[in-house]
Amino acid sequence: AMYGNRGSEFTTEGAGSMGGSVNMNTSIGTIGLLYNRWSLGKIPVTTSESPAGTGQYLEMDDELYGIGIAHNFGEHWSAGLAVKTVRTWEDGFSSMSFTYPYLFDFGLLFTLPDIFPGPKHRDRLAVGLAAQNIGTDYRIKQNVYVNPTNAGRGLGYMPVEFLVPVPRYIRIGFSYEIASVAESDGKLSPVGLLVSAEYRDLTNPSGISSNSTGHDYWGLGLELSVYEVLRIRLGGYAQPNTNQLGDGGKLKERYGAGLVVPLQRIGIPVPLTVGGDYANVPLNTSSYSGHSPSLNVYSFTLQLDTTAF
Repeated sequence: AMYGNRGSEFTTEGAGSMGGSVNMNTSIGTIGLLYNRWSLGKIPVTTSESPAGTGQYLEMDDELYGIGIAHNFGEHWSAGLAVKTVRTWEDGFSSMSFTYPYLFDFGLLFTLPDIFPGPKHRDRLAVGLAAQNIGTDYRIKQNVYVNPTNAGRGLGYMPVEFLVPVPRYIRIGFSYEIASVAESDGKLSPVGLLVSAEYRDLTNPSGISSNSTGHDYWGLGLELSVYEVLRIRLGGYAQPNTNQLGDGGKLKERYGAGLVVPLQRIGIPVPLTVGGDYANVPLNTSSYSGHSPSLNVYSFTLQLDTTAF
């Protein structure tokens, strides 16, 4: 979601995120389709006469659509490109219209298997570098009420255009994965552990918000997998400025769980992997006046191996 006044307080009901992806392994690489929906939920309308609410609500959702391709170059290197756009759906903001951004992501990944070789485990190290959200910005047009005392004209509305810059990042991260070897061919690994860390540099901090000048974002995570199907995660995220997602410069915990089910492994002769995921994002109660103390994030994945046909 992209909003210029990200540090302000607001009250909302039912905010959250839901998304998913469909990936296809082909002879030219992995092709993916991406969808994500971010909802602010219902925002109660308040007035000076009805500070507790008028019974009316405003609603606004952002939806992201994307397509990407990734290709392996040899044993250790791979690269990817994605094209995205965002659409905003609103109810109650009838005077607003939007010009939507078109964005590109570029990424490079290096992987190195068997860091610590052994007969009872396998491991892998990965290091990645990416540029995110390269492209145009968001523009919002809105009819604004004109006060004749400061505008020198009659009462009425005039169109005003706002530029909402899209945050642009340079990202670098690494992960180390170790898993026990399956008892026999065709079986699943009983247990695995993934450790990851990421640094993000916001390249346009002054354009995102007038009171936002920090640019360093950090993330740490642990993921435990059981038989490659159940995944349990615990992590933390730090951002430079204080807002609803956390205090500036402090690590904010997050957790989640998911299921990944290769259909062929459960006897269904289709080269399709189905996954579902849930994450909980605690909110900063010192700057958030909403009814919910956290955001619920849901996602799903479908991965089809077309090379099997």
